Amino acid sequence: MIVGRPLRGRNGEILLTAGTSLKSTYIESIRRLRYSGLYIQDEFSEGIDIEDIISEELRSNAVTAVRRLETDMVSGAANGFGAQIDAFAGFIDDIIESVLSNKDTIMNLVDLKIFDEYTYQHSINVCVLSEVIGVAMGLDRAQLFNLGMTAILHDIGKFFIDKELLNKPGRLSDEEFDIIKKHPELGCDYLRRNFYYSSAIYIGVLQHHERYNGKGYPHGRAGSDIHIFARIISVADVYDAITSLRPYHEPVLPSEAHEYIMGNAGQHLDPDVAGIFIHKVAPFPEGSEVLLSNGLRGVVYRNHPEFMSRPLIKLLPIEGKPPSVEFIDLRDDPSLFNVTITKMLT
Repeated sequence: MIVGRPLRGRNGEILLTAGTSLKSTYIESIRRLRYSGLYIQDEFSEGIDIEDIISEELRSNAVTAVRRLETDMVSGAANGFGAQIDAFAGFIDDIIESVLSNKDTIMNLVDLKIFDEYTYQHSINVCVLSEVIGVAMGLDRAQLFNLGMTAILHDIGKFFIDKELLNKPGRLSDEEFDIIKKHPELGCDYLRRNFYYSSAIYIGVLQHHERYNGKGYPHGRAGSDIHIFARIISVADVYDAITSLRPYHEPVLPSEAHEYIMGNAGQHLDPDVAGIFIHKVAPFPEGSEVLLSNGLRGVVYRNHPEFMSRPLIKLLPIEGKPPSVEFIDLRDDPSLFNVTITKMLT
């Protein structure tokens, strides 16, 4: 197997470059670091160019800043904490610029984060996903900046909660869950005491676990009484959380996460925000292997922006024999209108 995309470590260093031939020792190290996978280049992925909506360097530097933020908070280094917050402003501007420059781009990337780096990478992922939604909703530049700052800081209150509790495998007791539920207020209160921001940022941090149907926390707000930043971040937060490996659950596939978000639109999630999200993030990312209802298997070659459940598919060999046609297009071929993707395999 040949590595298709560079695999980076927790400090942004490249562990495996694209084009590297995998050895058993490399695979053992990848498993030990608890990566959920990596991209492989082969004859079937030829012609598929999978790019992140932001550069790997920008993502890596932003993750490092979030990690340093926690270190400064825990050590009580207020000056260092302020410096990291200031650094976020530059990262957010860069993220906004990248999203605006690629506003017609579908997010096709399968995130392969390191298990132990979830807290830091989650903040950046939620920020990027929120900005993608915000741009699609037509928010202006100032709103996008405040949305990005809210998203990157939305879980800052968790830095005040015992990590053993945050990473506890299995079901939490009612008392333990009550402690976890304090993190929006802890984060909001900390920011208000120490920094002067738009009130929208504090409110977004405070309300990101409120539910559209009024059954969330901390105050049980519902519908438009929940700030728009919190409603956007809620969708991005749910998607990244359930597609990530955590101590208490295995990651779900992007297609399953899509179904979850659609199923919760109007309940936990704002239906308008959820509707925009499912048109911007691919349920079957390019390069993923899928099983079709007619029994054929293939690799998603191109997604169509308005018909992402009906992509262009490169068929795989059947019992070692090449298929009769190389590509099928579920959107454009009338003979395939009754054929659907039944399962994402990788």
